[in-house]
Amino acid sequence: TATVSGGGSNGIVSSAPCSTCPVGPTTSTVQSNPVDMTISIAQPASLTVGQATNVSVTVSNLSSGNSTAPVTATLSFSNGVTAPASFNGGNGWSCTTTSNQVTCTNPTAINGNQSSVITVPVTPSTSNAGQSLLFLANVASMVGESNLSNNSSFLFTNAIVQSTDLIISLGP
Repeated sequence: TATVSGGGSNGIVSSAPCSTCPVGPTTSTVQSNPVDMTISIAQPASLTVGQATNVSVTVSNLSSGNSTAPVTATLSFSNGVTAPASFNGGNGWSCTTTSNQVTCTNPTAINGNQSSVITVPVTPSTSNAGQSLLFLANVASMVGESNLSNNSSFLFTNAIVQSTDLIISLGP
């Protein structure tokens, strides 16, 4: 972080072109190591109706500057998919689910060139059988962030949601 001072007018008559400059010194802070937050979603190996599958969401800081805290990330998913109302996403992440969106917060900053993984247990319903699922992830932007275009990510699963077969036999 660098601090630059000066630029105000100390006189009674403002000089052109700064007729609106404030009287007295001014200070600006410039962040020399901006952050670049990004997010990605890993492909789940398999998806089965009624069975929880962990989806890994990685929040990364690609620059040398440290993020501010807390860090917030969201994961939205297809209708019919559920996640627990609240859960520990691992690595300091606390998560809550509203409708088909999980919001996770980590009270710790993510240092430069570091990542943190959130584990989100999702359960597809019978309405998802035979389909690929859509996941959308977002990490909240930081003050002075250098690149906002990589704060979101989406994933269509390669795995198709499988149904389970139940066979009951009675007698000999």
